[in-house]
Amino acid sequence: MRKIIISLLGLTAPFYFAQQAGDVVNFEPKLDLTPQGVINFISTNLGEQNPPDFVSYLNGFNVGLKAYKITYYTKNENNMLVKATGLIMYPNVNYKISTVVSDHGTTDNRNNVPSNLKGTLTAGFVVELSYALNGYILMAPDYVGMGSGDGVHPYVHYPTEASATIDFVTAANKVLT
Repeated sequence: MRKIIISLLGLTAPFYFAQQAGDVVNFEPKLDLTPQGVINFISTNLGEQNPPDFVSYLNGFNVGLKAYKITYYTKNENNMLVKATGLIMYPNVNYKISTVVSDHGTTDNRNNVPSNLKGTLTAGFVVELSYALNGYILMAPDYVGMGSGDGVHPYVHYPTEASATIDFVTAANKVLT
């Protein structure tokens, strides 16, 4: 009986310990800013996009920010496990805050994504910043094939956009705990 149990454990262990969608590969700090550091970040990174209303709006907050790039596992359009990236960003405050999940819009480049602290079109990174500066934890996946993730992005492929979001929230919650 003992040999059967050991054999079964030996056969099932690789499956139990195998990587799964939502598992964290790694995470790296992207921002750790004081309130003045946030103002400097905004003026340095949004000035070229010339959105003066956004800049003055975002500079009106007096809060620091922390942000991490998370690499995690999700499944691609062929149901294969691949690495994808995303951003978690939150205000540096001492009270409980709620979470917002923000999926980015169409971008012209796999590098213009939240995990690279860049955004889409002329608004740039304003949406993501405004969530965090307004007191929310921001979870923003890059999607399959975007950022420094594996593969090619299957444009407007709803199943992978949804699963990447769900898997990123799972991974981000593991980082936060």
